[in-house]
Amino acid sequence: MDEQAMRLSADFLAEEWAELHCYVCDDALVLEQQMTGTVVGSMLGLAGNGSRISFRMPHVFEFRDGLISRENVWLDTAAVLDQLG
Repeated sequence: MDEQAMRLSADFLAEEWAELHCYVCDDALVLEQQMTGTVVGSMLGLAGNGSRISFRMPHVFEFRDGLISRENVWLDTAAVLDQLG
């Protein structure tokens, strides 16, 4: 896990997640989730102050030989900034 992912995991306590969309093909999967939780540290440079927020988080998984070979994740930063700013 890279430093950014570890920081996000420490500063954002995920409480609920809902699957919005899931698309599958032979060598990839796209999953869009709605994440809800509490920002106990800072997120995107803004203090969370214990705020409960919700945002979309799309994932793209690529597969090789039946295993995940790569994952990309994005956050709906505009939604996060709107709720914390």
